[in-house]
Formats: sequence, C-alpha cells, structure tokens
Amino acid sequence: MQCPSYLIACTLLLGMASPTSGQEILILGLGGDLHSVDINSGETSLIGNTGLSHLSWTGMARNSQGEIYAAFGDFLTPYSIYEINPANAQATFVAQTDLFGLSALAFDPSDRLFALNDRTAPQSGRPMDLYSIDLATGGTSLIGDTGLRNTLTLDFYGGWLWCYNLGNGLHRINPTTGLATDVNPQFRGPIGSTSSLCINSEGTTYYIDGGLWMVDKETGSCSLVDFLSVSGFWGEAVFVDGPTPPHSLWIVGQAAGPAGAKITGVTPGGPVALMWSDGPAGTTVLPVGFPCAGIALSLSPSIRLGAVISANSVGEFELGPKLLPASARGNIRLQALDLSTCKTTNPVLIAF
Repeated sequence: MQCPSYLIACTLLLGMASPTSGQEILILGLGGDLHSVDINSGETSLIGNTGLSHLSWTGMARNSQGEIYAAFGDFLTPYSIYEINPANAQATFVAQTDLFGLSALAFDPSDRLFALNDRTAPQSGRPMDLYSIDLATGGTSLIGDTGLRNTLTLDFYGGWLWCYNLGNGLHRINPTTGLATDVNPQFRGPIGSTSSLCINSEGTTYYIDGGLWMVDKETGSCSLVDFLSVSGFWGEAVFVDGPTPPHSLWIVGQAAGPAGAKITGVTPGGPVALMWSDGPAGTTVLPVGFPCAGIALSLSPSIRLGAVISANSVGEFELGPKLLPASARGNIRLQALDLSTCKTTNPVLIAF
C-alpha cells in the first residue's frame, strides 16, 4: 500500500482502546439516566434511572473502591451526595452539603472528595471555587478560587485535578490552592452546552459532549472517536477500568501545524500497523493474505497502510512531530491494529 508522506503523518493521530478489555465510561444525565459508553465507538446503552428527577444530577466521581457518587440539587436547593449503583443506577442518600452551585466532583487516590462550586448561585456563570467534602457529614471546606467560570467537569490524575472549561479548553487545578492553569491558551477545543470528563488509570483523558473525544493533557488537543448514539445533557462521567488496560494513543498538536502522537498499552516490542482512510466512515474487512485477515476495521474501503511501528519494551512509543496539512481536518479517519494480538483500536476522526 502506498500513501503520500503527509498522510503517513496522519496515521499518528488516533485514539486506541482494546475492544475486549472490559473498559467503559459511565455518564449520568441531568434527569438521572445512567448510560454506559463504549470507548471504542461512542455507542451507549442505558443502565437505568436513579429514581430521582425533580432536581438535577450533576458531578459524578468514582473512588478507589469502585464506589460511585453523584450530586443532586439545584440553585435553590443545596446539593446532596448520593451513592449510585453502577449495575442498576439506583441512588442511595449519603449526605447533604451547603453548596448551591455544585457542578463537578472528583476523588484523589486517598479518596478525598473535591467539588467545583459556582460561588454566586443561584446566578450562573460566576467564579468557580474548589472545595473538599466530608462524606460522613456533608461538611465542606473551601480550598480556593480556581479563576474559572462555567466549569462542569473534574477528575484527578498525576497529582492534579483536571477540568475542561466551556470555551477555554483543558485546565489543571492545584488541589492545594484551587488555582487553575490553562494547559494551552491557544487551543479551545469543542464547545458543548454540557460536558463530561474522565481519566483512566493509564492517564488517557476522555471528554464527552455530543461526541466522545480523546484529549492530550499536554497540549489540550482533541480527536473525535465518534458521536454518541444517544443525545442528552450530561452531569459528568467516570471511567471504569477493566481487567486489561486499554491501548491509548492521543494527539499532540493539530492539523495545519506540527503534530505527533503518544501511545501506551500495546504489545511490548511488538509491531503496530497504523492505517487511515478519507471521506465518510465505513467498515472494511482485511482480506486473506494480509496479517490479521478477517478483522473488521471501522474505516472506509479507501483504507491505506501508513506505517508499521514497533513499540518499546513497555508497550509505548512516541511519534512526530510532523507537519499535518489543514486538509486532514474533518477528512481523515484513523485506526490501528496490534499485529501481535490482532486487536483493533477505536477509529478517530481528525477534527482540529
């Protein structure tokens, strides 16, 4: 297979996850519907309803024991914390807080619960403060002003809290002071009416609005896995790890500029084939005579091989940067195949 050198560079830009790893993202609708999201495709399935819908569900977080908690309230009623059963979505009351503008929750590795709160609720769009919450009593402690507004997401990874600010992209928050820092002021990313963010144990960052995105924490760059199969207004998301860590590859940079990629979770020392197609999405089965014949790829019949690259001794590699033309944006779809296991990754559309 042949392709122009600039399109070989395009193959560097995809998100990866093993379709048999048991990983999933849980998203909670404002009305209490809990859905599971397939990290390979954006396909969703309804798990159930919390049984409470007279107020709004917002922040959701998962602790080190796998227990899931969410906030329920509105600008006129202080938010309460409930435990959510991931098997059927049933909600159990835990504690009531004194926060009227709670918008996001996150646990750190020691199971300290953090919250973002709109300081001037019931007005909206005002400064966001970072709090900690005592689950035993519902008591809250102010940590500090984040410097952000209109922020509906929060998760913890690598010593930082992370959030996706509507209109301003990915930020990291100092959990000691509450102060937020924009990882890339030059990149704004997708802007939805509501948003959700979660990070898996390997550090791969997912953002959800009307679609499922993968986000690079260093540059804030986003790549679209696909649009969700159900529409809604989401009150946050949590990542549920499975028995096998997912393959992950994310974009560093954007089209019309230097771009590269980082990858983790593939077979150590093994070969990985990076492929691309242009135009609309489709399905292509690798024919007899090709490695992993019979495997279906989520790419159109215009599929081309970009490169075969060997991972390092821990199943990781970094590629690029290469100059990626603006014409790739919204046109090139990418997918990878671990040639040692014949497991495919999720497809990704270059969207920025």
